[in-house]
Amino acid sequence: MIWVAVALAGGIGAVVRDRTAEALHARQHGALWATALVNLVGALGLGLLLGIGSGPTGLVVIGVGLLGGLTTFSTWMTQATATPGGAVRAVVVIGQLTAGPVLAWAGITAGRAL
Repeated sequence: MIWVAVALAGGIGAVVRDRTAEALHARQHGALWATALVNLVGALGLGLLLGIGSGPTGLVVIGVGLLGGLTTFSTWMTQATATPGGAVRAVVVIGQLTAGPVLAWAGITAGRAL
């Protein structure tokens, strides 16, 4: 039964990612920014899950399912290499690589405080 919950949560995460990309698509480099945004939200969310001491079921359903469906490394790398304009691409890639661990740490810290 847990795998059904993981699959449903993963589907929800994927739809949220798709809708975010669609909302930002009209802007220049919108897809890359949307992917960076959902990846950073995912890092914060996983940090919160770990910080609050979510049990194994919560980590699997929310962490693997929802946040795994929301975030995507392969799409981010594809968009980062396909995005024209080295400066914008560099800012987004370096910014995400820096901000992701910081947000995960912040989520853990905030979760422990709850």
